[in-house]
Formats: sequence, C-alpha cells, structure tokens
Amino acid sequence: MANIIVFVEVRRDETTLASRFAVGEARRVASELGATVYGVIATGPASEAAIAMHGKVIGEAGADRVLCCADAALGGPLLDAEAGPFLAGLCERLRPVLTLFPAGAVGPALGPPLAMRLGGLFHARASLELVRDGGAPRLVLRRFRAADGAVRTLDVAGAHARPAVATLPAGLASRLRGAPAVEVEMLPYPAGASAVRELSSEPDDGEAIELAPALLAVGSDVKAADLTALRAAAPPGAVVIRDGERPPGIDLACPARMLVAGKAAAAAIVRRTLTPGTRVAVAGGKAAEKDLGRIDVIWRPAKTGLSPLVAALNGSARSEVAR
Repeated sequence: MANIIVFVEVRRDETTLASRFAVGEARRVASELGATVYGVIATGPASEAAIAMHGKVIGEAGADRVLCCADAALGGPLLDAEAGPFLAGLCERLRPVLTLFPAGAVGPALGPPLAMRLGGLFHARASLELVRDGGAPRLVLRRFRAADGAVRTLDVAGAHARPAVATLPAGLASRLRGAPAVEVEMLPYPAGASAVRELSSEPDDGEAIELAPALLAVGSDVKAADLTALRAAAPPGAVVIRDGERPPGIDLACPARMLVAGKAAAAAIVRRTLTPGTRVAVAGGKAAEKDLGRIDVIWRPAKTGLSPLVAALNGSARSEVAR
C-alpha cells in the first residue's frame, strides 16, 4: 500500500490551518488510491495532553496515523539542520510516494533538501489531482510555471516515478472528515543531529497573507461598514484588506484563493501586483474588466448584497487560474 506523508506545522501550540488543509488534500486523493496518510509533527517538548489534542485535530482532518517527535532540539526554527535528519529517517522507514508540506516557511526550508536525500523531485506550490485513463486512478501533481504560462503535470505514482516532495498553497479546509481519534506514535529524535539556536525573531508582515486560505482585496470605493461586515463573515484564517493597507513587498499570489471586489481594487491591486498563476475572482463590471489586461474575469457577484463575496470567502464560489 502506498504512503503519503504530510508535515504538520505547529504554531503557538496549535496546528496551522494550512497544515490541516494539506492533510485534507492528502486524504481526498488517498481514499481513491488506497493509500495511507501519515501526519507528522516535529515540535519542542510538549505535554501528553497537547500531543493528544494535535493527534485528534489531524485525525479529524483526514490522517490515518499521526507520528510525533517532541524534542528540545526541535523547539526553535524548523530548519534542515535540525528537522532534516528526522524526516529523512522517517521517509526511509515509510517509503512514501509523496511528502507534502503546508504553505509557509517550513516547506521551502525542509522540502528541497529532503528531496535531494530521497533522490526525488521537489515541486513548489503544487496541486493534487487524480487522472483516470480507463483504469485505476493515478495521482499527479500540477504546477503552474510562471515563466511561460504553462501548467506542468507530473506523474507521482507511475512505474518510473521518483519520490515526490511538494508544498501546497494555503486553502480552505476540506469538508471530508477523518477519524475522531487517531493514535499518536511517539518517535525518538535521531542521535547526532545538530540543533539551531534562534538569536532573534522579528514579526513578518506577510505571514498572515501567505498562510491565508483566502484573501479578499477590496477597493477604496467599498464602504467602511461593508468592509467591517466582510471581515466579520470571513472564515478563520482568511484576510480582508483594503487597497493601501497591503504591506510593502507582499506577494498577493500566496493564498490559494485571491478575490477582488470593487472597480478601484481591480485597477489598483490586480493589475499592479498579481503574479501569473494566481487563482483570482473579480467582482466588477466592464470598467474593471478593461483595466485587467491579461487577467481573465471569471466571476461577477450580484451588484446588491454581500452574500456572493461571503460565499466566495467560504469556498463555494468558482475560481480559476489567471493568465
């Protein structure tokens, strides 16, 4: 039976929304492939109650089993020097066809060196899809290539496929639910691995946007009362910003779903900052559409009421890849 490993990041004593989304995506494809989903937690010293709670959350997200290593060496920033040997040993034991990392800084830090150790391939910001060619479903990774606007499709579980390591963008939690209680297996930290001492930690203004399952950017023409209502209706982790509030240097392509409301937002935000490959939904008429250039306008809510935007934030609106 094939195995899929999902690295689960813990921040401020809670598993991240992006990690739960990654587990849910693994569960979605594993159910049809007959694969086992392992949720892996690497953290500093933690109480039995905290570890059990993490196991419950990840089990409900869709993991079949949860593996945890809680050691003082893993209490700082998760870099390859400290977490790499542990993950490499785990992959040697489980021989996964796919190892997933959630959105955020942990994937770029741990994913490429793990792929090198496994002799596999690393894929940044990929999506998981099942392909049916008349027989059993096959798992493939799809990745948008911004350089030439192409979408690459990579076979993960084929006869000649190498082990795949991938990061997923942030996304809305899957509606699929796993077991309410999953046993957590505690693993030892490998001997001889070096710990990294954190000298300082500074706030990252882009973190909230990078980890957001959805980002709604509104123009200056949106009323303050409507902006307040949208923020109140947004699902956990979603970010609502007004044009001008965007911190400098933030890549709006980070979230899995990018929504734009208002003509001013379409002109001032999308055209100026959007990166090719971002999934985008635009609320606006032909005046906004005219300003978008290469961006396809694929979704237009009704002109009255906030319900279409609220539905979009909660994942029930259609979204496509912008060209």
